Amino acid sequence: MTTVNALALEVIDDIGEEATDTSVVSTFERWVIEGYQRAVSMADWPFKNDTEDITLVNGTRVYTLPVTVAKIRSLIQGNDGAPLGYVAVERLADLGYNLYATGSPEFWYYDDGGSASELSIGLYPVPNASYVSSTPTLKAFVTDRPDTGLSSASDIPLPVEFLNVIKDYVWMKSRSNDKNDGGAGVYWERFGAGVALLQSRFGATPVVEEPSRESTHQGVGAL
Repeated sequence: MTTVNALALEVIDDIGEEATDTSVVSTFERWVIEGYQRAVSMADWPFKNDTEDITLVNGTRVYTLPVTVAKIRSLIQGNDGAPLGYVAVERLADLGYNLYATGSPEFWYYDDGGSASELSIGLYPVPNASYVSSTPTLKAFVTDRPDTGLSSASDIPLPVEFLNVIKDYVWMKSRSNDKNDGGAGVYWERFGAGVALLQSRFGATPVVEEPSRESTHQGVGAL
């Protein structure tokens, strides 16, 4: 793998900047990390797919997922793999459903009462003791966020095919920093085209807009 620092130095050398200037190096490292985060956030990449087990508690309506989770693709029962449908919480309210009714959950929805940096989901109906006894866990198929903990020495956690795309992003930032809008535009277009090509190559679904809790799901419930 290539580190953030190594890729930054490579672009600095290509551009002809002074690699002995620590402020220049740190700026290019920051741009490498931005390019990584931007590229990863532009699609649902298969290598960012993961699973999370949710331990159920009798009478508990809302469950919070780890901060690494960007979206939930689907949710199944841990005991038999039966899917739970997704429904927007507003739809349940419009139909007059009591969100605090207990029983065997049929649907899940995003709950906005949690932390802004963590996804929380609610279950309808709220799992009761009988359900929790037979189905102690649910399995969530999720897409993880880009790694926010990258540093100068970090390996860039992407396939090698992404490195040139990230370099185009760094070139774009450098040209923009030099007030060269035309050059920045060229590299911005190259970056977008490169990401689109990788989406096709890896079979990734593009993310057109910033993911929302109502739109980023699969298998909408029948309500």
